[in-house]
Amino acid sequence: MAGGRVLDWLGQALRKGMGPTPDWNAATAGMQPAQRPIERLAADLHRLGAEIMRLHADRRVSARAFHLHVTELAYDDTLLLACRALEVETRGARSPLSGVRRMELEIELARRGLRW
Repeated sequence: MAGGRVLDWLGQALRKGMGPTPDWNAATAGMQPAQRPIERLAADLHRLGAEIMRLHADRRVSARAFHLHVTELAYDDTLLLACRALEVETRGARSPLSGVRRMELEIELARRGLRW
């Protein structure tokens, strides 16, 4: 019980010291994230692809399914960024990508000269 009061007090003290809470959604509305150079995206795809292969091969990795899932999500997001950078039509694709859709996008990026 006393712990709850301490946390309430601490929360109030922090809020008083911080002033009004900023509205981050309003502050960042309309802003676009900085685009990474295509060379950086290709290097990221290479690194993430290698990590996915390593995770598939190494059954000793702790929380392997989780690590594989988040690495595949990162790969898919990076793949979509590369598509946007090279103006490849994604038809509104979002992570996680199906295996077939991922391969279609990889093939189109390779057709456009991207190597990773």
